[in-house]
Amino acid sequence: MREEYGDFARIVSECLKTSTEMVGSAQNFLSDIRHEEGREGISLFEVKNRDLLSYMSEVVYLMGQMSFAESIQDCSALERCVFLRTVLERIRPIELKLKPYVEKTMSFSTSTSNSKEVLRPRPHLMKVRDEEGDEESEENDGQTNNEPSTVKKYIAPKLVALRYDENEDAAEERVMERARRRALQSSLISDLRAQYSEAPEEVQEEKGSRKMRQKDMERQRYEEDYMIRLQMSKKERHEHKLQRRQNVLNELLDFGDYMAMDEGTRTKKGTSRKKRRTSVMGGPKSKRGRSGV
Repeated sequence: MREEYGDFARIVSECLKTSTEMVGSAQNFLSDIRHEEGREGISLFEVKNRDLLSYMSEVVYLMGQMSFAESIQDCSALERCVFLRTVLERIRPIELKLKPYVEKTMSFSTSTSNSKEVLRPRPHLMKVRDEEGDEESEENDGQTNNEPSTVKKYIAPKLVALRYDENEDAAEERVMERARRRALQSSLISDLRAQYSEAPEEVQEEKGSRKMRQKDMERQRYEEDYMIRLQMSKKERHEHKLQRRQNVLNELLDFGDYMAMDEGTRTKKGTSRKKRRTSVMGGPKSKRGRSGV
């Protein structure tokens, strides 16, 4: 019996504490709602405050009914509590979406107020530098006459050794990733991708410089978006002309297959050796023929 009495007293004290807090918050809500300046805000928050105040009043009424040992099974306040709780739960996700915008406006208002206070003139702090320098020199002279000057030692800042957490494997992986990225951007991989892909072939003039290609793509995208033909300067026309010549030279020097190019160099070496042999063998014959003539 004593244990039940202690539990009942503890529950009553907790109910009294929570009820006083709810009454205080309800009074604050009511004063804010009745205030004219508080009504000029976001209507969603006004609805939330009104429903929250009504919900708290209904909960207090139900707690009062339960404290007098009365049944709340068929009470109309219970249905109103369920309705208000549903409305508050539906408002919560909308409030979360509006939270960053509200915080931004609040921070902007506080920053503007602080900036106004900072920019406010302070005549009592406006002094001439010469007067301040004279006053400081006089104070320093007085201190030197009264007390001996003490020179402080220079203390170097302590350097804290940082821990190197990166492993050798991570560095190797970074190097491999860089090499893989460079290989994917090479012309050979792009040719293989164009050869084995099922997409339609796009015939375009290949640029030797990546910056030039990116600049042309940005220009083309801008012209297509805004339906405007941009004028090229004399310098840009000259660069395009040089790039076109370089592309023509690249096409002339492109032999297609790399293995075939190696074989071609080998055949060239073989033919050059044969020519050398024939020239060496035919040299004395020609001299004999000339001497006979």
